[in-house]
Amino acid sequence: MKRMFANSLVVLVMFVCAVSAFAQGKWNFSETTSGMDGVKISVATLPANSSEETLIVRCTGKKLEIYIHAGNVVDEEYGERVKFDDGRPQHQMWGRSSSYDSLFAPGAGKLLHELQSSHTFMFEYHPYQKVATTATFDVVGLPITGCN
Repeated sequence: MKRMFANSLVVLVMFVCAVSAFAQGKWNFSETTSGMDGVKISVATLPANSSEETLIVRCTGKKLEIYIHAGNVVDEEYGERVKFDDGRPQHQMWGRSSSYDSLFAPGAGKLLHELQSSHTFMFEYHPYQKVATTATFDVVGLPITGCN
């Protein structure tokens, strides 16, 4: 009887660990403190499922930024489209970085809330002088809930 209980306990622990690993998703998370002024910096990054883009959520003190690093020069002329789970695509205008290879989300607070309540985030953008491309992210387990 003890052996059966021990085996059941092992199976239960393995199941809980598997569910926990699934819930955390594939996010990479780091937290540092600026030596200059003591500001806490939290960064969560998530690679796209099958392309080179990376979704980045960054808190620098109380400032929240969410952006996509595309890995190539992006064209901001056409705007971008986002989609959460099975929802409708939404047209947005993201701001291009000074290095031309990233796009910053407008309304990062609202986007953070939408990412937290979704499983899948799709992002369509235009690489420079190319047709639109779509990056898909499994956003489950986003480790940043807000900036404070």
